[in-house]
Amino acid sequence: MINIYEVYETTIIDGKKDPSFFKAGFNAKQEALDYIQETNDRMDKFGRHPKIVHEYSIEEVDVDYANEICYSDVNPYEIVKVVSDKIIEVREMKAEELPWKKDFHPGGFFGHMANQRDQKWKITSNEDAPVYRAHKRKDGYFWAKSARKFTLAETPRKFHDYNF
Repeated sequence: MINIYEVYETTIIDGKKDPSFFKAGFNAKQEALDYIQETNDRMDKFGRHPKIVHEYSIEEVDVDYANEICYSDVNPYEIVKVVSDKIIEVREMKAEELPWKKDFHPGGFFGHMANQRDQKWKITSNEDAPVYRAHKRKDGYFWAKSARKFTLAETPRKFHDYNF
């Protein structure tokens, strides 16, 4: 398990709050505070919209998973060892697609899956999968050989982009 600090943004437009959404994850609380300050400085430099307010919050989270980001696809990995705050070892998990009603519309190059966000997966550990060492880079992601890019998470996630 590794501890991270997640930054969430809430946008307020004309007094109406939109739901908060995840912006970034950091190893140290000071890194999260610096990110918020840099974001505010950028908005001050380039101008803020007078009717839009951005609020930020920081949540401390214990994570056990590293989800591999493959363009628009996501593959689940579990953290098997924390070597340091910048190095982890991860192992791919099994992801079995469960039945779900697909809303496919043919046409174009292939077609369009209108409800692909409704995918369901059974995700389990895979003790036979190889272990990869991933290093945290300045962009905030953990990277392993073969250009594997990971983001840390509380839960494993699998997503297949049927529209790509």
